[in-house]
Amino acid sequence: LAASSSASAQSWEASGLAAYTPAAGLDQQAPELSDLSIGGGFTCGLQGGRLFTPRWGAEALWVQQASALGLETEAGASDLFSMTIRQLHGDLVYNFGSADARLRPFVFGGVGATFFSADDLESETKFSFGLGGGIKYFRWNAIGVRAHVRYKPTMLNDEDSADFCDPFGFCGSTLQQIEFAAGGVVRF
Repeated sequence: LAASSSASAQSWEASGLAAYTPAAGLDQQAPELSDLSIGGGFTCGLQGGRLFTPRWGAEALWVQQASALGLETEAGASDLFSMTIRQLHGDLVYNFGSADARLRPFVFGGVGATFFSADDLESETKFSFGLGGGIKYFRWNAIGVRAHVRYKPTMLNDEDSADFCDPFGFCGSTLQQIEFAAGGVVRF
């Protein structure tokens, strides 16, 4: 695989990603709380993409994060419930540099869905989008590494809930998360 055709002849990419998503504070909270946030944690994912020109391409990006809704008061901190956050996005990708370059910076952006699930709670799906940038380094024509940073807000559409907030609406309008990811990439 490492000795396969030149990079310019390879138009497909696949990556396995390991990432970290830091905690994200929620903007609506009771005055008795010091903090209300979605916990940070390890995130894993897969990416598959196709280059249509040497610079432009499209990709599907799937990630999964184990998290929890946590609160903090003067008396201490606790998790209200554990949850899993999954995202599936379709992105447009622009690669800088020539197709045969070993080092290729890139930017990407797209839309998709965020899926929230937890034991004993009804799952919810929310609209989300992502914007990011990163770098790919190919030691060989077909095998390399990829790293990216992605801003991935989710539209909660729950800010006008008055007296009741659903478990995955968090009484807010937007969940603003950032992701730091790295992994291997294969071109074919």
